[in-house]
Amino acid sequence: GKMVPKGAEGWGGLLHVYANKIGPLLDTLAFNIPVGPNCLPLRWVINFQKGGTSLFVLYLMKRYNNFSTTAYLYLALHGTYGLMWLLKDQIFPDPNWSRKATVPSFLAGFCSVLLPYWYAAFATVAKHKTVSPALAGFAVFLHTVGIVTMMASDTQKYFTLKYKKGLISDGWFARCRNTNYLGEMALYSAYALLAQERLPWCVLSYVW
Repeated sequence: GKMVPKGAEGWGGLLHVYANKIGPLLDTLAFNIPVGPNCLPLRWVINFQKGGTSLFVLYLMKRYNNFSTTAYLYLALHGTYGLMWLLKDQIFPDPNWSRKATVPSFLAGFCSVLLPYWYAAFATVAKHKTVSPALAGFAVFLHTVGIVTMMASDTQKYFTLKYKKGLISDGWFARCRNTNYLGEMALYSAYALLAQERLPWCVLSYVW
């Protein structure tokens, strides 16, 4: 039979619904929204948004004349993540993002997920938010833990599956099946903290 992750036996019904209903729907939305051929690797739009974050934040800083410590802190954190993502894509890319999508899926992915991710930057810089030293320190802590967790677990996943296919149940994945996504949740939470608004948390909630 199929290998079931440790601790997942009691979630059989939920896993069945996800595998047979939710998973295929998400796959259709991400790659196969009609019409047209699957012609654009999804990684192109992901890399554009993540890699372009530094430029977007710098534009906001100039546009709204905000060169405060908080604005530079946001630039440093989110900009670093964008750079690390581009390096990750070159060194150990996720093959799923290399799959080709239709033009509608390509645009839908940007407009419904990637573009809203930038709202935290807009809220922080355009609205001249100021964070306390304690909040700034916690955001840096959360972001550092998140980016290290994401990069390290994705590295293990890439090189393990390169030489041995199957379920990974050791290292970063010994206790959590989605350690890489947990890391992304932590680092994106840092951006929402700096924005100090409810809307960035709403964006993260519906994406997650």
